[in-house]
Amino acid sequence: MEYVICLLQYNRTAERDADLIRPLPVLQKTMEYLLGLLDHTYDDSFLGLYNFLWDRMRAIRMDLRMQHFFNQEAISMLEQMVLSYASLCCPVFIALSLCIYSVGTLISWSDSS
Repeated sequence: MEYVICLLQYNRTAERDADLIRPLPVLQKTMEYLLGLLDHTYDDSFLGLYNFLWDRMRAIRMDLRMQHFFNQEAISMLEQMVLSYASLCCPVFIALSLCIYSVGTLISWSDSS
């Protein structure tokens, strides 16, 4: 059996139509699917993939905002978005961020001793 996946495109008019706003579990599954697309190789279709991900993640952010989700699941999805954008744009940024985080953790750990 073949499945067809439909992802909601960002649209300002959806802000006024409550029927188009997806619940949190649907947003989480959508985010998992989008992150799975990052496993593709960087080739001529890279710009199209980036634009597609940007648009669909923007729609997820809008749905989160419209429903006033500020819980751990929503924060986790936003963090995944930031890291995915950074990894698409500049893999060096990820390495630098991890180094800064590690040094910051090390400094705060040594200060607490």
